Amino acid sequence: MPSDDVTSPFLIPGLLDVFRSKGIKRCIYYEPVEEKGLFSLNQTAASDVCGLLRADMIIADEKRRAAFMSIYDSFTTLFLMEEQDIQSVVRAMNWEAVICSDTACINWYSQ
Repeated sequence: MPSDDVTSPFLIPGLLDVFRSKGIKRCIYYEPVEEKGLFSLNQTAASDVCGLLRADMIIADEKRRAAFMSIYDSFTTLFLMEEQDIQSVVRAMNWEAVICSDTACINWYSQ
């Protein structure tokens, strides 16, 4: 079973599918303290990405048009994308989401 402080591995296959559907070939991952790297979406299995996950982790495409972030000690994950119709992505992936507009403040969740 996943730890409370690590992103659920059940989210990762869908996340990678969204990246692939947008024509993204390679992703960068960051762990704020220790780790960073690059992986190819066509050569990396979801289980391999799950092995990279830490409590605080960012996965983004190389051009930083889309990013996924897990927040330590929180049940919050963020998915950020330049896509104009983010609602269709959320609906297609059957994700539960709060969709923010351009005018949303950065700390909307604490309001």
